[in-house]
Amino acid sequence: MRRGRRKDDDLYNLPPGQAFKVLTNALYDDHGQSDEQVEADELRYRPIAVKPIVSVFDPWDIFLIEGSVGARLLWRMVDAKDEPRECSLLSGEFETVLEAFLAALPAFQRT
Repeated sequence: MRRGRRKDDDLYNLPPGQAFKVLTNALYDDHGQSDEQVEADELRYRPIAVKPIVSVFDPWDIFLIEGSVGARLLWRMVDAKDEPRECSLLSGEFETVLEAFLAALPAFQRT
């Protein structure tokens, strides 16, 4: 799992729209950044992108940002200009639910 790798107090403290802009700009937009910057952005921000890779989620961008006091799940349609939706979570809650789900699957379904 990625427990602890989604912690970013700077992003956590930004308003939702601003955090979303930082993330989509770093992960999805080509704005002439160097290969080194692309790699640095991937290392820092990719764990925060939590969209399942199944077709029903293709139209969405979904991010989980953890801070010192909690976590924020942000989502919005790809290329939308409206404010992202937001749900507050406890720190570690996302991973706890995901781990419980995976543990409940029979072993043959996890491979």
